[in-house]
Amino acid sequence: MPKYVYTAINEDGDKIKGIIEADSLGEFNLILKGRKEHLLTVKNPEESNIFENKYRIPKKELFVLCRQFSSMLASGVNSVKCLEILYNQTKNRKVKIALYDVYEKLQTGQSLSEAMESLNGAFPDFMVNMIKAGEVSGSLEEAIRRLSIQYEKDIKIRNKIVSAMVYPVFLLVASILSVIIMFGVVLPKIMDIIGSPDDMNVFSRSLFYMANFLKDNWLVCLIVMLVMLIIFSVYAQTERFKKDFSKFKVKSPIIGKLYVTMVAGIFTRTLSTLFLSGTTLIDAIRMAGKVINNSYINDMLEEVINDITNGMTFSDALIKADIFPYNVTSMISVGEETGSLEEILSETSDYYDMIAEDAIQKMASIIEPIMIIIFGIIVLVILAGALVPIYTMYNNIGSI
Repeated sequence: MPKYVYTAINEDGDKIKGIIEADSLGEFNLILKGRKEHLLTVKNPEESNIFENKYRIPKKELFVLCRQFSSMLASGVNSVKCLEILYNQTKNRKVKIALYDVYEKLQTGQSLSEAMESLNGAFPDFMVNMIKAGEVSGSLEEAIRRLSIQYEKDIKIRNKIVSAMVYPVFLLVASILSVIIMFGVVLPKIMDIIGSPDDMNVFSRSLFYMANFLKDNWLVCLIVMLVMLIIFSVYAQTERFKKDFSKFKVKSPIIGKLYVTMVAGIFTRTLSTLFLSGTTLIDAIRMAGKVINNSYINDMLEEVINDITNGMTFSDALIKADIFPYNVTSMISVGEETGSLEEILSETSDYYDMIAEDAIQKMASIIEPIMIIIFGIIVLVILAGALVPIYTMYNNIGSI
């Protein structure tokens, strides 16, 4: 049974410390209430703090938490009781610890946003700022409900991308394995039958020499590949690579259009959610950039913020930055003129979510036949290089 170390104030106003064994926080609170003691802090020593390593709660867990939280708030349950219920329901140990820490901080008088913000990035800045805006405006339940919608749409888009890429990735792995088997097993066995490859054509001879080299030096090749992988992994963490790759995702001719379409949906939906929660335009743009998490786009959005600060309209600043499709900037311009920017952004995000889903399916339908053709060509080339010498050998035997 978990042990809860706590400090409280008793009926006489004295500060006391103690340990209570209870199955849950709910039972702990009932015991403390029966003793007529007012809780100050509570700790469970068996659950260590995991947030020193910048653990981030996954979006799937955040979606579930926000949906349940908003439903309970709409039913009239207070935040402390909501956290207690969520703590007892969740099965994820790390999420459980996060909720426990937030619950404890609420007991000391911190707000929900302050408690979440103190957990070293466990809850994303976007979520913390949304909740903070909801607390200030008195619409906490609405803010958390919009968070659940945001995370639900993000998860759907991500799942569609994963589903669309499963078959192409399978074909890629199959191609690599086929090449390894052909060079590591099939070609060496054929060489044992044929003998010296010196009498073969240039193409076949090159394949057999390569297979023989890989057979004799596979360990060296493996080490070289691992070293190259490590070097690339280290380089991939540098700011220069991140900026170059971020720009490539936006500017590349094929992937770029799909990526910008998805980003446009995320950007407009995030802005709409933040505006409806009372966030200022500058803060909303900066927070939307963090949600997108692309350094190139973030740099461009900082230029947008500078232009707005210097008196330019939001839509004109976006047109100058040339990040998003023209439809986005034109719709934002209409929203500014009519005073309905939040509603326009919400409708625009729904439109681009739909466009992104169609684009993902089209991309998958294009990639799959290309991967099949590449896979077939690789296998055909290797087989041709291996079978031609065998066919020649049998012809020579037949002519004797």
